[in-house]
Amino acid sequence: MKESTNTGKRENWSSRFGFIMAATGVAVGIGNIQRFPYLVGENGGAAFVVAYLIIMMFLAIPMTMLEIGIGQMTRKGTMDTYIACLENKKVGTGLGAYITLVPVGLNMYYLIVIAWALFYFGSSVLGGWVGTDTQAYYNTISLNKPLIWGLFAVVTLVTCVIVLKGIVSGIDRACRIMIPCIFVILAILLVRSMTLDGFGEGLAFYMDPDWSKLLDWKVWLAAASQSLFSIGIGPGMMIAYGSHLREDDDVVLNSMTICFLDTAVAMLAGLAIIPATIALGFDPASGPFLIYAVLPALFDQIFGGRVLAVLFFAAVVFAGLSSSISHLETPVSSFMDHFHWSRTRAVLIFGLITFAGGTICVFFDEIYNVVSTYAGDYFYGLSSLISVIVFGWIFGANRIKENFNKHSDIKMGNYYSLLLKVIGTPVLALVVLDLFI
Repeated sequence: MKESTNTGKRENWSSRFGFIMAATGVAVGIGNIQRFPYLVGENGGAAFVVAYLIIMMFLAIPMTMLEIGIGQMTRKGTMDTYIACLENKKVGTGLGAYITLVPVGLNMYYLIVIAWALFYFGSSVLGGWVGTDTQAYYNTISLNKPLIWGLFAVVTLVTCVIVLKGIVSGIDRACRIMIPCIFVILAILLVRSMTLDGFGEGLAFYMDPDWSKLLDWKVWLAAASQSLFSIGIGPGMMIAYGSHLREDDDVVLNSMTICFLDTAVAMLAGLAIIPATIALGFDPASGPFLIYAVLPALFDQIFGGRVLAVLFFAAVVFAGLSSSISHLETPVSSFMDHFHWSRTRAVLIFGLITFAGGTICVFFDEIYNVVSTYAGDYFYGLSSLISVIVFGWIFGANRIKENFNKHSDIKMGNYYSLLLKVIGTPVLALVVLDLFI
């Protein structure tokens, strides 16, 4: 495959900052704020954090370079990128279509999660959960399907409008606002958390590792799964965003920055939530309901808690939207390139497919569980393994490395390919195997 030098009518990001904010938006999602803290609680506290950081450094960052780098080389959507790398139209189209459509399934349930966060944002403003049994409050709201559906429709519409406006006027501009806001809000929450009695005990759980727990392979597997899925490796989002880079943009430093910012959000969320949760006698291993049942109860006990709740759920909404727009942009850009669709047509079609599928998920919990399990676990995990095999092994990690090294301040050496093949492939295979057994 020859690298593309055709910039044609393809939009480029407005600046390095614009790309970094947008790509950080792919990585920074609700999982950073909701899932990371409770995984810390379930997997040995600081030991999980150590494993997470190691996996991020030696696997997630190289994989991010791989996908952004191949996107920059081809300057094509995901489907055409797979065709070009495999040099086989039939196989490339099949695999590329599969990868392209995974984010569509993701948004069918992910936008519902954002809708929940939007509800709790509004409820925090109005004080709906204040003074209540927060678990009972959550259970009551979960039965109000029309309300959740209405909010789902709103966040779906917002996502579609942002993507419809394109790379610079839509995605770039929106993420320039949302990502910095997330950092500011989490910093405010952290400062307030530090003033609580008992913060030190919670901080020790979060920052002082029990090194023996690192001997538990399940801690490493959970860290690998969270790290790789958090960055967005596999379902084509980083390829799509990388395809809008200029030929001379720095892939290595940009990828490192994106992964650093993603990790920083997760760490900030953990610092703000875990110690406060322990300080006030709550269980940090409360699972997915940590932010909907436990945190409102926590906010209800502290001075200024309602204001903090408003800020917190605003951060969750921003984090969710920054990811949902990448989920939509991936099939939109792929079908625009492969089938020469207009952006309007692609957004309308995939927006309607997402809305229809998401509507079914709202009203039927069993279908929601199936979609979230298959799209969010099985299909997502498999796409990550396919990515490292196709780009790292078949096309060749060294070919991608040689291309992005030409314009990168930090040069990757021969160890780059070894990281992907010796560490990356087996780890991804184990993650996928664990999902299916």
